[in-house]
Amino acid sequence: MDEVEYARLLVELDVRRARLADLEAEVAPLEDAFARFEHASSFRVGVVQRALHDVEEEIARFEGRIARIHARMVADPACVLGDLFSRDELHEIGRLFHVDPGAWHDAEQNRFERDREQWEAHHRERTRHERFEPQRPTLATDVEREARQCYYALARRFHPDLARDDEDRRRRQAMMLRVNAAWHARDLAVLRAIADATDHEHPDWHTRPAASRLAWARRERSRLDGAITGLMERLAALRGSATLPLWMNPSLAETVLLRRIAHLTSELERARERLDAAKEAFRQALATFAVDRDVA
Repeated sequence: MDEVEYARLLVELDVRRARLADLEAEVAPLEDAFARFEHASSFRVGVVQRALHDVEEEIARFEGRIARIHARMVADPACVLGDLFSRDELHEIGRLFHVDPGAWHDAEQNRFERDREQWEAHHRERTRHERFEPQRPTLATDVEREARQCYYALARRFHPDLARDDEDRRRRQAMMLRVNAAWHARDLAVLRAIADATDHEHPDWHTRPAASRLAWARRERSRLDGAITGLMERLAALRGSATLPLWMNPSLAETVLLRRIAHLTSELERARERLDAAKEAFRQALATFAVDRDVA
């Protein structure tokens, strides 16, 4: 009885694999086309977006400095806390007012800045070494042992040298890329999933009890059903995406893109006006702070 059901499930699995392949063939080109379309559109919009982002960041810096000046004037009217700005900020302010900021920086602040720069240089060097010497994920001993065993079993199962023909070699090479990636990430769950999905390719598969093969076929049917459902949802999302009509109608896409760029350009112009106002407010606050400091 188990053998009969197993044979029936094998037919169902073939049908599901064919359906999965059809969905993958339908989804892949759409995803690729959408990605290229969105990349091209983002590149054109991104120029204005980045400029707008830079201006807004500069506004925030000036507003932050103004708030710092006002807070210092309230909390430290006698100016006993040292310089208000860092050396880099003073140079930037000096360029803004076309003056040499060196006189604004006392010896104590210089010493503090040198210590800070040395610490930052040390931190950058340490970070650089850590970046170029990545640590592999670590696993508990039992999990590491199982992951290693699973990896070696899969490597023996899918070694390209065992290929029967060119097509089989390509399939094995693709499978080994997945296996190697999972092993490098020490992802036991993925290694287990690959092992279970391909268990029927083991050399002694047909000698196993029918109940064991039947249990695998049921698990594989469930896995394929999940993959099919996921691809169908992805395909529905792509077809319902706002990108689809734009991708299918280049004229409409160009109109929408130009409107988006025009809107961002208007926002950029307003942001530049706010930046000019923030610079002027900063000049006034700095002048007031300098007068109060001289009086003190």
